[in-house]
Amino acid sequence: MNIRNIKLELTVALMNNLSSGNYLGKVKDLMRGFSNQVGAFRGEEVVNDTDLDNDHSLKTMALEYDNCIVNIDLVTNNTTRMVYVNRFDLAA
Repeated sequence: MNIRNIKLELTVALMNNLSSGNYLGKVKDLMRGFSNQVGAFRGEEVVNDTDLDNDHSLKTMALEYDNCIVNIDLVTNNTTRMVYVNRFDLAA
């Protein structure tokens, strides 16, 4: 599995997807293209759900595949409901 290439593809796809805000869907779609390397999708789990302040909350999602886990930190502006990716990581 070429983790570096997958991270690069995820970074570019997320940067090109700034306006839609459906980051989890975009990551799942992209990872489907790497199914021969990462394996089948096994499920998603909320790892952490925390309020950062009155206006922002942080949710850490884990997308689990046969051969790896993608962890994504999503920051939500509670007033505008806009969602932003704070960080993501791919662990084999």
